[in-house]
Amino acid sequence: MGKRLVRTVAAVLAVVALSAGLGTAQASAAPTSGVNDWSCRPSSAQREPVILLHGLGASGGLNWFTKAPLIAAAGYCVFTPTYGVGAFGIGGLQSMRDSAAEVGRFVDQVRSTTGAAKVNLVGHSEGTTVSAYYMKLLGGAAKVRSFVGFGSNYKGTTLYGLSTLAHAVAPVLDPVLKSVCGSCLEYLPPSSFLTD
Repeated sequence: MGKRLVRTVAAVLAVVALSAGLGTAQASAAPTSGVNDWSCRPSSAQREPVILLHGLGASGGLNWFTKAPLIAAAGYCVFTPTYGVGAFGIGGLQSMRDSAAEVGRFVDQVRSTTGAAKVNLVGHSEGTTVSAYYMKLLGGAAKVRSFVGFGSNYKGTTLYGLSTLAHAVAPVLDPVLKSVCGSCLEYLPPSSFLTD
């Protein structure tokens, strides 16, 4: 029964990942006028660069397909990285600790390239959690002027009670999830990541 469950979960994750990957490919091929333009320079100190951080299983291009060009058109340097890339090239699947460090390096790159002292972070879902970890535990607060988060998930999720099942099958499921979606395990309370 245990091996069958692992194969079933792996198959479901593969289908979800493949579906999200197709959306990611479509979004990255779409025009993003003024977005991820490394030659962009802020027009003033009040218009610091904006970094948009996607949610679990998404990408910058997919999650911010409509909003990023609007913010760029308003005169901001806008960047939408895809962090925590895991299976099938899907973002947000790696450990959120690693993703927060990756975001930190991206923030440094944006600051260095644009000449801005600070950036503004906007996070959606996992993007809020990764931002919070970066700002609170990795020194990011000194590099961020403003942070906006929506669909925040600071306390994790019980998946409408499915976390009880996940914990019950943890000995079988954890090795699969760690290799496919480290952030998924970190979101299931209690987790050491959420405690941090």
